[in-house]
Amino acid sequence: MASDYPKMYQMHSYSRCRLLGGSFCLFDFKIAPSQPQENRLSFDRSRLNRMFCIPPDQHPSTEGLRLLREELHKRNISVMVLQHQCEQPGSSLSSKLLFWIFLFATVPKLWKNKPGSDFRRLSALQGVRVLTTCLVVFWHTLFCLSTMFLRDVNQLEQNFQQPLVFYLVFMGAFAVQIFFLMSTLLLTNQVLELRGRHGRISARHCWILVLNRIFRFLPTLAVAIAATRSGVYERTPHAIKLMNMCSENCGKNWWYSLLQITILLDFNQICNPIFWYLSVDTLYYLFTLFMLYSLQDFDFNALKVFGFLIFASIAGFAWYLYVNEYHFLYQPYPEPFKNLLESQEINVVYCPPLASWTSSLVGAALGYFYYHHKGDKNFTINSVATLLFWSGCAAVPTITLHLSTLTYKGPTAALMGAILKPLFVLPLGLGLVAMAFGMGGPLKTILESRFLLITGNVTYCTYVFHSVIVFAKGLFQEELIDYLNSHLIFWVVTDLVGSFALGTVTTVLLEYPGIELQRRILPQIGTSERKLKKN
Repeated sequence: MASDYPKMYQMHSYSRCRLLGGSFCLFDFKIAPSQPQENRLSFDRSRLNRMFCIPPDQHPSTEGLRLLREELHKRNISVMVLQHQCEQPGSSLSSKLLFWIFLFATVPKLWKNKPGSDFRRLSALQGVRVLTTCLVVFWHTLFCLSTMFLRDVNQLEQNFQQPLVFYLVFMGAFAVQIFFLMSTLLLTNQVLELRGRHGRISARHCWILVLNRIFRFLPTLAVAIAATRSGVYERTPHAIKLMNMCSENCGKNWWYSLLQITILLDFNQICNPIFWYLSVDTLYYLFTLFMLYSLQDFDFNALKVFGFLIFASIAGFAWYLYVNEYHFLYQPYPEPFKNLLESQEINVVYCPPLASWTSSLVGAALGYFYYHHKGDKNFTINSVATLLFWSGCAAVPTITLHLSTLTYKGPTAALMGAILKPLFVLPLGLGLVAMAFGMGGPLKTILESRFLLITGNVTYCTYVFHSVIVFAKGLFQEELIDYLNSHLIFWVVTDLVGSFALGTVTTVLLEYPGIELQRRILPQIGTSERKLKKN
């Protein structure tokens, strides 16, 4: 029983520790004997987390072990230190003030949308992009709460046991698959439009697209890296572990994030772990562009090529899982969610490019289909089409989500790990294309609403900077945090509002000026073609 274990979290007074000149250190202990974990929706109570004030003349590991044994002196329990780390000094207060003043120095105006018939027809993507970003923020909010030193962790466990929260957490693990699909869908349509205007896609076109893609992210990533490196949460005991990791990684590996090549690092070596998505998405961008460039010189049926690649990626990832005996999927149950930064599954089945390649290929295939059929005038909406639309958009992803919560073994586990992600995003992608042809009814109306169209313009910066808001929960907390399961709603709403507000500000301050600078100093395809014609 959980009540038989010592309290999962305990901490000394942070402010008193600073007055005494001690080091504030975080410890992860393992105690024995321990009982089997009651269920997967509870935390492992045999792992104790402590934040102790260590005197300057004492070794942290030795003193931390002594303090815990003193706390447990009446219990017949052995203790082992799994890991410990102490708060590292951050940047000066002045540099932090400059960062925050720079960040909040303007009021945004974001009501302009991109022109063009494709944007109007695919405007539902803006709404899906906003909702998916909300799902990402929710996921990281719950992750943050799972890592904080709560006075009563039973209350958080009750959140995980609520069906809505439980399935939203698992859906959050699929959220980036939707981003990958939309990214390659739009890129494929853009490249095929380019070929339609110029007759073919040239190597110069590809170079210009890649150069602009990489440069577009540089200003926002540079500021995000600098903010993380500066230690904006210094003197925040509940963020010691994350800030120590991020500050050190930003000092050593900052250029991997800036150049979007974090696929060369383990998850816990990235400057800010959320940057992994941008690196993988850039890789898919390059592959899709190369694939479309190569296909134009061969008399192949492109959809058959996409189908073959989708089958090959599923088979390849299934083989990878089976041969290495990896778990089929990262499942965010409470204990693995709490220890996400040290999770092997994150490195081997969640973040690797091969893990999500199929979703990207599905997006490219749908983009190809959309481009070649968007001029069709004989598309009719009938009861059968409507039934298929709602079945695809609602039933299939829901069933897939439930399947992802189960346990599998052997070849079945490998196969499920390879097909669940594309099975989740395929009907959603088909639904987006169907909405471009007028289907969707009230759902289409909501996704294309003015509010979501405008908010969709700030989702990139919201994603890049939302961790600043999400991990600010312990900013003014120097003791154990009081938490009730009803507090989850407050924290989710607060993080959503704060993340999108910060995303709005940084879009105007960083992304929009960066795009304008990019247009002025980098070659653009329209300008380049005119110059070529003159020559």
